Amino acid sequence: MLMSALSICTDTPFDFTESDMPAIRRWWCVQLMERFCIEGHGHRFAFWTEESKALLEGRLTPVVRLPRSRTTQEHPFIRDLKPALQWLRDNHSSLKGDFQEPAFLRMSPSHQSAVREGLEASDSEDRDELRDHFLFIFEEMEDMEKFFEECGDEKKLKVNAFCANAYTNMDT
Repeated sequence: MLMSALSICTDTPFDFTESDMPAIRRWWCVQLMERFCIEGHGHRFAFWTEESKALLEGRLTPVVRLPRSRTTQEHPFIRDLKPALQWLRDNHSSLKGDFQEPAFLRMSPSHQSAVREGLEASDSEDRDELRDHFLFIFEEMEDMEKFFEECGDEKKLKVNAFCANAYTNMDT
């Protein structure tokens, strides 16, 4: 892809093949190291020294530092938990009652890790149980509705909430 971009920018023909890729990768590695310092290894191959020739001939291993990649994205309930909590803390004075933070925030890191893994690996019934760890519990229904309007509708956060007093006055 880089060679295609270079060919387009320099208005040169696409005259490379798949068999050229190892040499092209080495060349790009040298180009990047010449222009950017990589923890003391920058400018190591400047002006095509003997080391750069050895690199291109395969007698020297290139210095390659790749950032650690994240293989999975954070689950929306976990990702959106802190912004939702921050909104509640900032707006607590405008609420009529009190609220409880989700149990997930009070867990030890090892328990949080187990819940994370469970969210990714479990079937829908187990996942519903795990979602209970992310419940914001409100005393007043109006507060919960306001929370859903602001965090769910306006900020588009994935949040779960429950009103503790919602069912206390119901006749059975």
